[in-house]
Amino acid sequence: MDLLPDEVLFKVLRHLSVVNELEEASKVCKKWRSICKEVFLKRLTTFYTQTKKGYISWRSCTKSVQCSKAPSVRYGSSVVFYDHHLYIFGGRCSNNFVDLFSFDVLTFSWERLSTSKHFGHHPLPAEWPAAALYRDNMVITGGALQRSPRQHKPSIVYEAVYVYNISRNVWYKAGLMRSARTQHQLSVLGDVMVVLGCFNFNMTTNESLELFRLAYQSEADTVTKEDVIFQTVDIPSRCAHFQVALDDRHLLIYGGRKVIGQEMMLLVDAWIISFSVSYESFEVSPVDIENFNPRCYLLDVSTGVRVKNCVLFFDKPICIQHKENQPSFVFLQQNDQAPTTASVYKKDYYHTFVLDISEVLTKHKVTWLEPKGDNPPRYAPKAAKRHSVVRAGDRYYSPRVSSFSHVPDCVNIL
Repeated sequence: MDLLPDEVLFKVLRHLSVVNELEEASKVCKKWRSICKEVFLKRLTTFYTQTKKGYISWRSCTKSVQCSKAPSVRYGSSVVFYDHHLYIFGGRCSNNFVDLFSFDVLTFSWERLSTSKHFGHHPLPAEWPAAALYRDNMVITGGALQRSPRQHKPSIVYEAVYVYNISRNVWYKAGLMRSARTQHQLSVLGDVMVVLGCFNFNMTTNESLELFRLAYQSEADTVTKEDVIFQTVDIPSRCAHFQVALDDRHLLIYGGRKVIGQEMMLLVDAWIISFSVSYESFEVSPVDIENFNPRCYLLDVSTGVRVKNCVLFFDKPICIQHKENQPSFVFLQQNDQAPTTASVYKKDYYHTFVLDISEVLTKHKVTWLEPKGDNPPRYAPKAAKRHSVVRAGDRYYSPRVSSFSHVPDCVNIL
């Protein structure tokens, strides 16, 4: 291999996975390290460019040979990515689940994790909990236990904070949030966790913002939650919104749903929350939305994925039509004097929507981009209820465990 020209080695190594294989190949020698670095940068540059233009396609990870170990059919799970594994917790089908699975994106294999029940601190069965990766920990907050009317028991919304340490394979109960939440969002700003949004089964949402830190006590072998602030935010209350950390002090909020009585309101607004250095105070600023068109009405923006200076949404488009016997939704834009009501129907396959956030901090504006590739993308699967999308290297994975497939779908860059 040492006798091969650099150009040939480059073409060979470019077929390796960005997730793990390039890193291993770079340890062979200095020459390989240099070429692997060049391949890595080239792959990521292409990944960013093609993502922004919408040149993507889907495929199913059908190489899996361990489908018998795959999770059962479910939706409303929480997913994080760490060390070439997807970690999937909870969800619901006819019942709520409390199991934890991992999916190896290199070998396309499932594993059900038998975790240590540390002092009995193991999460309860939950759907729609919020999850985030903090160092080597999967942090789980809230969630709900939904019961059918036949069970004659009320549904429950949780307020607990659980931490799963991936390296040690141990669960910890870190404490309780100030309010019970489900269909909310959890983000990491530096060493601080930010929780915003809430939906309750009494058909209400709230606008409270909660910040806390996690502290590991080595002597007692416990993880504790340390509160920073709990305060109302001066924006419309919401759930199922998109939330992403722009840096260690700025948080971007987009869209979501607001429930008023029996009416569903789809929010089309954007905000920046700027925190102080100590995270004990913050300011809220509106963000202008440019190049907006009705196709950008999305029922589920909570599964957006940030890629450098843009955000990708994979969802069903909403075609506005005034038809009888169709569900009514209220669309509320940021500068509207009054909301507009329309009946809608949804297409079956995932479409791609791209939101440019490169000027959100400097000019306080975001811009919707028109994808240049096929929409829906090639081989796009049928949309699933409350799916999740996670970026892993130069791929996106949607672990939609449905009756059609027991393996994640993968979004390829063309």
